[in-house]
Amino acid sequence: MFKAKKTLHSFPLAFYLAAGSIIFSASSSYAVRLSTDTTWTGDYPILGRQFIFKGISNRSINIIDAQSSSLPASQIFNNNTSEVSLLFTGNLVPPGVSTDFQWEIEDYPDETFGYEIESTVVVSTPTGVEEVETGGFTVTSRTSSQSLSPLSAVLLQTIFEGVERNIFYQVPGDAFTISPLLSAGTITGNLSILPISEYLFSEEVRQLKFPPTKSFTVSPGESVTIGVVPEPSTIIGLFSVTSLGAFFKRKLKRN
Repeated sequence: MFKAKKTLHSFPLAFYLAAGSIIFSASSSYAVRLSTDTTWTGDYPILGRQFIFKGISNRSINIIDAQSSSLPASQIFNNNTSEVSLLFTGNLVPPGVSTDFQWEIEDYPDETFGYEIESTVVVSTPTGVEEVETGGFTVTSRTSSQSLSPLSAVLLQTIFEGVERNIFYQVPGDAFTISPLLSAGTITGNLSILPISEYLFSEEVRQLKFPPTKSFTVSPGESVTIGVVPEPSTIIGLFSVTSLGAFFKRKLKRN
């Protein structure tokens, strides 16, 4: 079973004692994308599924792990480069049957994440094997100055080019953006975002109670961004802290 990292950072195996202080070398964190309930609505069975990742601003894509119970054989090509290919095969999946794809990708050290992704489905037809493009888009996440949580879970639902998708992301930051590629056309779907304090197991993410989704329609050259909205209790807590701080500041001035 695919297992996401439970903590954002962990202590390295070695540390150095220098000039009377302990210096730790920071370990990597991870961004996890969980794609579940992906259903091919075409007429013929699937033989394989390919995903091509391109790094934003020529950043490398480093896939840590990739699994699918529906297509159990996975291969990664050109890993840790600016363009990585991920191929799933090993089974015959009939039309209308849900398939799952899970992968774990190293995130960036500046509290952001992003990549461009294109996908194709390899189908078996009466006249031979065919490859069908199933769209592509760019996704990014960032940490705003008002961020209340280091991470966010995102639910993205789309129907595009014969594929129905319910996609769960776990990403650093509190603002998530999606934009279709020029070759993809308009994307219609729903988005929801939820703050989390640590990366979760895939089963836990699917059981999260996401806020109501927001519908969107976005064309190439456009983008849609959804950000974390604090819960009322959090807003009240922040207001209380701010108000008390101002109160004590005024009291000190009077004294």
